[in-house]
Amino acid sequence: MTAALHHHASKWQPPSSFVRPTINSARIRLALDMLKQRVWEGVLDEHDVHILSVAGERAIALFDTLPKNKMTWGVLHGDIVPPNIVFVDGVANPIDFGACGFGFFLTDLAITFFFIHPNARQQYIDWYGKHFPLPNDYVAQLEGLFIALRLIVMMNALGLLDANNWLPTDVQKSASREFGRYANGEDFLFTGTPFWE
Repeated sequence: MTAALHHHASKWQPPSSFVRPTINSARIRLALDMLKQRVWEGVLDEHDVHILSVAGERAIALFDTLPKNKMTWGVLHGDIVPPNIVFVDGVANPIDFGACGFGFFLTDLAITFFFIHPNARQQYIDWYGKHFPLPNDYVAQLEGLFIALRLIVMMNALGLLDANNWLPTDVQKSASREFGRYANGEDFLFTGTPFWE
């Protein structure tokens, strides 16, 4: 399903009137700034946010080097998560395009991986790769995009009324798991404990 969306997007030329947000390094930096603000307000732990910042800066550095062409960049769904996939006669169909925008195609996989255990991600990648080409360095790209998108999700969560009740724990788990490993230059895509466990 995801590969089919990207195949279509790689051939589609949006009209000039088509305006959607872009997932770029500026949004990642804004997320880091807003998380640091919560440290100053006493909501988030300074050490945890420092780890997120180191990982975020590494993701931004990668983000700014990725090639943009018809096979890597275009219109994304932006939120391919379990509630947004409906099965009809055994066929997966995406719904809720409210988060659609421009970005690297692997962004959609990185978002989906928020909900797929590390030991099952390679199978998902293999399925995708049979229908849409993967870059040679797809693991590095997916890890950087995963970090970037987690930061954007955390930033979006700051606007929720109950965020102060659960976000500190989410940040702490993330810092000690995926973000901590990424900040140290270690792989995490296929190993380790996910932030939600």
